[in-house]
Amino acid sequence: EAFAGSTATYVVIPYGCESIGPRAFAGCTFLHFVVIPETVTYIADDAFENCPCLAICTSEGTLADDYASARGIWVSYPVN
Repeated sequence: EAFAGSTATYVVIPYGCESIGPRAFAGCTFLHFVVIPETVTYIADDAFENCPCLAICTSEGTLADDYASARGIWVSYPVN
């Protein structure tokens, strides 16, 4: 619950980060966009619980891509 309930609208997970823990961003109802690098190899099932307007920017084929797709979260891929 590191950032649970935050009023942030945009978050960039730093390159090198490997995990996003349980309820890390739960209840962040203003959170619209999260950038997740390919270094993230674990995202807790409830990491973004109750974030109704969320979109994730990540590389295609990453864990974050799979996570978003499995939960019906909109995914944006960076332009190379």
